[in-house]
Amino acid sequence: MPPKKMSIHDLIKIANPDLRVNIFYEVKTGGSMVRKVLPFQVGVIADLSGKPKPGAPGLEKRQFVDINAERFDKVLKGISPELDFMVPNTLEQKGELGVQLTFSKMADFEPAQVVQKVKPLRILFEKRQYYSSLLAKASSNPQLAAQLEDMLKNTDVLQELAKEASTIPPRVHKPETEKQEEAP
Repeated sequence: MPPKKMSIHDLIKIANPDLRVNIFYEVKTGGSMVRKVLPFQVGVIADLSGKPKPGAPGLEKRQFVDINAERFDKVLKGISPELDFMVPNTLEQKGELGVQLTFSKMADFEPAQVVQKVKPLRILFEKRQYYSSLLAKASSNPQLAAQLEDMLKNTDVLQELAKEASTIPPRVHKPETEKQEEAP
């Protein structure tokens, strides 16, 4: 008896049985039994935005949205999930910090993008980038490295620099979503 030709579903099931749900049924056609695969589809009924929109239709009037890899960002933008919560303010070691996040594409879930959307984290990140840049410049410029070392040893100069630095407002960049909304 020749070996049975395996479908892609059979191969996937053998390679990784936990990868997906496989539902088979057998149909008698032309005197022989044929195994058929039922497609697996899931329907989720939920408000995934995080905040119910006023005037949104009831669940019974909502339509299913087809989601696949190509359309995921478009669907995510349409849902526009939001998070609004408080976290302990570990930057200043006191109180709480309000965090408001809106996601319109998968890239918004990346840590660097989240940092850009939380102002205190964004300011801290910009300072870190500035100091990293300064360190890189100092490592390739011995004269600059010597000047920085002298400044760090001289407490009077260090205190004066700290006073000046506290009066300079931080460079704050708006997240990409805010920049796009402001454009005419």
